[in-house]
Amino acid sequence: MFKVEADVRLHSIAGTLGNDEALMSGRVLNRVDLPKNAGSIVLYDWSDMGDSYNLVRLDLEGNILWKADPPIKSVPDCFTEISWDGKDLIANTWGCYRVDVDLQSGATTVLEFIK
Repeated sequence: MFKVEADVRLHSIAGTLGNDEALMSGRVLNRVDLPKNAGSIVLYDWSDMGDSYNLVRLDLEGNILWKADPPIKSVPDCFTEISWDGKDLIANTWGCYRVDVDLQSGATTVLEFIK
C-alpha cells in the first residue's frame, strides 16, 4: 500500500497504527529495507510532517508498525538522519541528539549530545 514516485521521492502510506487510521506522505530522506522481509524504516523530511514523528517502521504491506519518539518530549524535535549497520539503527535529531532506535518498538535511547 505504499507508493514511491521516482524523481521527487514522494512516499505515501495508508495503513494503521494500533486502532488509529494513519496516512503519511512526504519526501523520503532515507529508507532502509530490513532483512528477512521485516519491512522498512523510512525517514521522512521533517518539513513535510505535521508533527515530530518523521521516522517510521513499515511492514511489507505499508502498514505503520511504529513511529519513533523524539528523545526529549518536552522540546519540539525531529529526526534528520539515520544509519543502519545491519544490526543497530542510529538516528540524529534536529536538537543535536544521537540516539539508538529500538527496531521492535521505535523507542529511543540517547547515546550522546552532539552539538
